[in-house]
Formats: sequence, C-alpha cells, structure tokens
Amino acid sequence: MQFKELFEIFYTKFRGEENPPDNTDPEWQIAVRNYNDALQRLSNYDDTKWEFLYQTNQNAGTGDMNTTISQTNYTCPDDMYEIGGIVKVGTVEYPVIQTYQAQVQNSTTKYAYLTGDNQTGFTLTLNPAPTSVETLDYTYYRTPVRLDATTENGTSIIEGGDPAFYYNSMLAQRFLDNRNFPAYQIAKKDAETALQGMRLKNNSGSYFSSWIMPDDGAGWGV
Repeated sequence: MQFKELFEIFYTKFRGEENPPDNTDPEWQIAVRNYNDALQRLSNYDDTKWEFLYQTNQNAGTGDMNTTISQTNYTCPDDMYEIGGIVKVGTVEYPVIQTYQAQVQNSTTKYAYLTGDNQTGFTLTLNPAPTSVETLDYTYYRTPVRLDATTENGTSIIEGGDPAFYYNSMLAQRFLDNRNFPAYQIAKKDAETALQGMRLKNNSGSYFSSWIMPDDGAGWGV
C-alpha cells in the first residue's frame, strides 16, 4: 500500500470528507509525522522481531556487497539494526561472535563481528581477511523506513503488517491534538488491537514453521 492510499483512509475517517487534500496541505505533513510515530511504536512493541523487517545484505542497496582481497572491515547497510548469526563470503560461512570475544580467538579461526551502533552505523570485521573477491551476504534485521514530511509525495510503500494499525494510530494522535478524548480512546484501542493481531500472526509463522527462532545460544541466521 502506498502512503497516499493510507492517507485517504485516515483522512476520510478523520474529516468525513470525500476528497482528501494533496501533499501541500499541512494535514498531509502532520499525517506523515504521525505515521512515523506509529513506526516507533511498532519498533518498540514487546521486543517483537517483525518478519517484514528482515533483509539481506545483497538486497539492501547500501553498504559493501562484495569482499576485497586482504580487507577485513566492511560497511554495513544504513538501515541495519541487528545482524544474524552467519556471514557468507561466497560459499564460506563466518559465524558471528560478540565483539569482545575476538580477542580470545585464534588468528586462523573464521569469525565475524560488528562494531558501531544503529545510530552511527555498523562496520563488519571478517577474520581471516578474504583472499579473493566474493559476494558478501548475511541476514539482518533492519529499522523501519521513516518518511520525510517535507518531501513525501505519497508513492512510498508503507511498512508491512495491518494498515489498520497505522491509520488508527494516526487518527488517535489527531483526535488527541483536538482534545476529542472519546474518539481518541476508540482509535487508540483499535490501533492496539490491530498491533496485537499483527504480533500474533507474526509469531505464529506458517504451518509447522514458526517465525520465532529457538534460542540455542548461537544467534540467528540463514
């Protein structure tokens, strides 16, 4: 769903008008900001790992996608939040370890670790350094894509899950801004109900295949 479609649903419910305004209207920019607030709520909800926020390095579009001979450090995608348990250099697998564990590893042992954070960006270190140019791939958990209220034209695809969570969250904030507390309570409840439903579906996975990976002490990966 594009943002303009989400905005149309939101605005019709909020104002009860047939024709919503375009992206030059202040209501549009407020809606974009409230959508971003909903993403923040989504990100922090009960430490849930949303299936639609998993990504691979090869599909990221930013960061280093190939190795360089004798180079150990590689830039990670801009939207990385957390890396999985395995890094693949061509067909060779490097297990991901905690940064502090690197100091006790043998110099010939294959391993990878991260430095940095999700605010300033991550750097991936490989040991030993690759001896050839290979594809660099791994599964990682990304941050949701926030929209720019000043440049959003409506064509951006919103994040996954139930759109009802997003537009009800946007409605709740606008009702609160207008001190319409009864309407705020209804919209807020509807948003939380949609979010709970998203979490239930997210964690149930497919038949015989749960999305929640077991904690075996080795981290998660491909």
